[in-house]
Amino acid sequence: MARWIPWLSIFLLLPSTFAQSRKLSLPFPIEPAQPGGSVSTFEVAPDDSRIVYLAREAADARLELYSRPVDESQASTRLTGSIPMTERIDHDFQISPDSKRVYFLTLETIYGEYGSVDHARLYGAPIDGASVAKRLADIGGYAQDFSVSPDGTWLVYSVLIFDESGADPYRTELFSVPTDGHREPILLSSATRSSNDGFRIADDRVVFVATPPAGAGE
Repeated sequence: MARWIPWLSIFLLLPSTFAQSRKLSLPFPIEPAQPGGSVSTFEVAPDDSRIVYLAREAADARLELYSRPVDESQASTRLTGSIPMTERIDHDFQISPDSKRVYFLTLETIYGEYGSVDHARLYGAPIDGASVAKRLADIGGYAQDFSVSPDGTWLVYSVLIFDESGADPYRTELFSVPTDGHREPILLSSATRSSNDGFRIADDRVVFVATPPAGAGE
């Protein structure tokens, strides 16, 4: 029986000239190999040492995060193996500026009397898989975006909140949480509707654009 293994081709462009390049063909360790396995997306660490990629072993398997050295010195390591199977690995993940950790979101569908809702959680894991992923925030609502600070010590994330008690039922709340998980998330902003521009982290501050709540100023 033929064995199907997806491959990712990486071209390294030498800084001295773009006329020279070296191709790395990295086999992803999909065991057991099943039809329908695929690689969804990937990122290269800032120091170019590792590739982090999101893949599934089969068409009906969960997406998982893997890490592998660019120099092919080690096999791929799964970073999300400790995450409960009730949680789905979201496509959005980020590598820390120092290339040591990977941060990612998961979603768990919670069923209630009036339907279902996706419960979001934020995790961090060593990029080499040296220890299991650690949950940093139990977001609970609809996570819109997250970003790691330039110094790698904080994560900032935005959550869309539905509250039908006000004139405008939707608002965006901004939170920060330390990447080492030593304290609970801190609420930075609430009660205003965020624009579509999201937010930016500038050193030790978070910059964002907000519009007044519906009915303000009337």
